[in-house]
Amino acid sequence: MRFEINELVLLAIAFARHCAGMMRPSDALSVMAGEGFTAYLDLPKTFGAIENCWFQFGAEEKIKLDLNAANAIITANAEEVLPFSSTVCGIRVNKVSYASADTWKLEVENAFGDYERGELKLSVLATHKKHFNTSVQLAIGEGAISCSLSDTATKECKIIDHKRNQVWNSCNIYTTIKPNRTFDCYTKNWGSMTQSHEHIVVEAKNSSLYTTASVTEGDDSVVMRCQFKSELRGCQAESPGGKTELDLMEGLYNGRYSAYDTLYSKQRCALEIPKPLKESELGLWRLYNTEVVPPTGCLFYIGKPKAQIMAEELNTLNDIKQVHAYDTDKNIELFTCEVPFIIYDCYLRDPNNTVYFPDAIRFERTRTYGQCHFSNMPVIAGSWICGARGHDYAKEVLQNFEVIVKPKVGEVLTESLKLRRGKAVELICQSAFEEPLTHCAFIDPLGRVHLVGTAHSIKTAGHVKYYGRGLLWGDCGAQIMETNSDDYGIWKCQFVTFADKRTSIFTLRLRESGRRLYKRKL
Repeated sequence: MRFEINELVLLAIAFARHCAGMMRPSDALSVMAGEGFTAYLDLPKTFGAIENCWFQFGAEEKIKLDLNAANAIITANAEEVLPFSSTVCGIRVNKVSYASADTWKLEVENAFGDYERGELKLSVLATHKKHFNTSVQLAIGEGAISCSLSDTATKECKIIDHKRNQVWNSCNIYTTIKPNRTFDCYTKNWGSMTQSHEHIVVEAKNSSLYTTASVTEGDDSVVMRCQFKSELRGCQAESPGGKTELDLMEGLYNGRYSAYDTLYSKQRCALEIPKPLKESELGLWRLYNTEVVPPTGCLFYIGKPKAQIMAEELNTLNDIKQVHAYDTDKNIELFTCEVPFIIYDCYLRDPNNTVYFPDAIRFERTRTYGQCHFSNMPVIAGSWICGARGHDYAKEVLQNFEVIVKPKVGEVLTESLKLRRGKAVELICQSAFEEPLTHCAFIDPLGRVHLVGTAHSIKTAGHVKYYGRGLLWGDCGAQIMETNSDDYGIWKCQFVTFADKRTSIFTLRLRESGRRLYKRKL
């Protein structure tokens, strides 16, 4: 098929007319009041050179734009409009206001009289101060610090305590509240190139951190209520023996338990249990504030006489609790003594007979919940004792803790073995405190690698195969079947922990035991 030149020109023109342009960078933008935006038409090359460009705001008359203009057009809403560039039909708009929120349109014409159009839906967000000061009154202890900007306009926040050199990449934090402590909140906002800076000064107010527990028992149900004297953002219920934990959110009901009377605005956490009560529901309940470290809360004695519940709980304290620590740890982050009554006083004694007392502010929060916390204790292996006395129980209650310290890298259980040729042998190393593993490998004396176990598979056959309880238990072991001369020498055990991807390598030695010599009969 042959075309004349005129026909080809007509085909090119027809093709150009069907190549639509696109509004860039988007057909919808959100801009903060006082800021600006850009918009332009992205045209195909076949459209050709631009002859005319117009912009239009809402239902107003369209305005022709000189692409080479250096002076801005001032609109009826006081926006400043400049051309995007000398070769592109577009606009650069500055000083937008709430009145600027509408549809902005662009229209372009080429030398052939073809037109392309695009629309942009502009939303204008509330403006925010760039630098401002905020003063908040909070109770001494653990509390919330929040950036005061709107969640709808805030993209991300960073809160900094410059004096303590602490940084939180969050708009809300929970930290220690002390008089005259200061924070700086830096906020990146949608629709703005510059961040906001808020300087927060904390003023301590006098208020009791005590909580009040109450129980309402009716014919159909039992309702436990814990009234807090500080801000409440979330709470949890713990059933007797800690067997069940329930998140209590306003209005929730799961078919049995109801949080109908939980009201954060009233600083009240409540749980309703229908009658008849189940056996597992009889005993000591705890309701506590989950958004505070350490938590504060209330104790409840449900379904049995209080004395009986306390006696049953005290019997469980005879068990020695284990506390694990690594040899590289600078301190033990937290010791928690727990008793079934409101605590009046408590102490902690280490194996060297040094006595420690809890922080006064933390103790005031935890004692109504039957807990006593000790933070940042020294790493000393051995027997620790916690003593507590309290409301409704004048006798001193003692709890025993056994601190076990292990190397963080783990340990080898079969460092050196000696056996005869042809026998089977097991080599094993282990992570500290049974930390789960992702990989387990052995390197033999000839440098060959035996990957005996990963998170996906375990080698169960061959001359060298996996040995142990499993990677989930922290065991990295190898069983060598029918040892030969190549198996004697230095082996290496290597594993990778699941939690922090830490690699540990150990050296093991396998030696051949002496052979018996027999005299040949003549």
